[in-house]
Amino acid sequence: MSSEASRLATLHSYGVLDTPPDPRIDHLVIYVMQTLGMPMGLVTLVDEHRQWFKSAKGLEGITVTERSSSMCNVTIRSDDLTIVDDARQDERFLHNPLVEGSPEVRFYAGAPLKAPNGARVGALCLLDRKSRTLESEARRLLAQYADIVAALLTSSLSYSDSSRKLMIYADRKSFRVIYANLTATALLAPTSGILHGQSLSDLFSIEGLEGAMDGTREEATLEASVPVACAHRWTPVSITPLPEGDLVAVMASQIAESIEPESSVKGETRKQILDAAKRVLALEGAGGFSMRKVAKESEVGLGHVQYYFPSKAKLIRAMVDSITVRFWQHYEQRLAPIANPMDRFVGCAQFILNSGPEPNMVLLLREFWSMAQRDAAVSETIYFFYEACRRLAASILKEANPKLSDNEAQLLAAETVSLISGAFLYTESLAERGPLPGFEQYLLARLVRLPWSVGC
Repeated sequence: MSSEASRLATLHSYGVLDTPPDPRIDHLVIYVMQTLGMPMGLVTLVDEHRQWFKSAKGLEGITVTERSSSMCNVTIRSDDLTIVDDARQDERFLHNPLVEGSPEVRFYAGAPLKAPNGARVGALCLLDRKSRTLESEARRLLAQYADIVAALLTSSLSYSDSSRKLMIYADRKSFRVIYANLTATALLAPTSGILHGQSLSDLFSIEGLEGAMDGTREEATLEASVPVACAHRWTPVSITPLPEGDLVAVMASQIAESIEPESSVKGETRKQILDAAKRVLALEGAGGFSMRKVAKESEVGLGHVQYYFPSKAKLIRAMVDSITVRFWQHYEQRLAPIANPMDRFVGCAQFILNSGPEPNMVLLLREFWSMAQRDAAVSETIYFFYEACRRLAASILKEANPKLSDNEAQLLAAETVSLISGAFLYTESLAERGPLPGFEQYLLARLVRLPWSVGC
């Protein structure tokens, strides 16, 4: 079998040609575009006579082009990156339809997608309408991101698989995060929303990480302590080196349901205190909320409450984080697998409007805001909670309309959070009488129009 025949056989064995979008890969492409500052990003698979786009962000309406004049056809001929600073000056691409016509591509950077057997089946590429260069660090990152895409293509793991929810890819030498999925970001960085560049050892404790990865390319399963809702919980974590050896994949399962191994009582006691604190805040309000009342409601004693949460501010922070985690659990399990970004967007809004992730949600939000007026620590916690919501909204809006600038996406996301928050309070406050007929449908229709409501 010739090398090209072998390459095509490998590509076809994936069974991904002409399949619907994969939200994992779409999210990664957007992540790469934002990290490296590019307006267009593609994952292409090069078949016998065509290149087909598994993911295309910033390039609407095009899913396939001829192979003969494609840039990715050049990329798959080598393990190295293909960089074209100005396609108008490169005779190989003068007749490329994306160069001659819309979107008038000038810059191209492509990294081959390499299968475990070495076959180069396609490319991860970044495009721009203006000529430019790519610095050495950006080139290194692009190559690493291509290895992640290749791993996702070869993985049998589906995006909605509930057995592995947290996914991180890190540099094997430094163990610093290169890419983290939405679940990992929400659980490990619910306030800052930033995991890129952080060390795995700073995020959670994985005993024996360096030793397990020393000189091996086999998967290792280790015990890790993962901070969720201000409580460290233990879960098995699989660490898998990618075939090229420069990256490791970190995946964890069932984090929210797991408990600390040394004492199941500790995990249950934390949850008992948090649930009691939410009930006290909803019933007593910010003015009547106290650690002593939480202790009485939880029936664990004031000393235990203060042991787990030394201050009221820490307890409030834990309450907000636990609500954030519950929202993200719902998002990952029910909404993230939805391919259409606006259907996903509307799903988020409907979930919140229908009481959200927590009983008494409207009362809790009202009291959180009241406490934030008097307590700087609580105010900061609420701020980060809304920032996490805004970041999610911005990423979905930009996925729906890649022509949005970063600033436009952030402004529309802020408008979204304001609209949904206000609508939630409005509908809940009128629970007995009900809001105006058709209000929710009107609001959702307005949200659907948001990505195209500004000049792009």
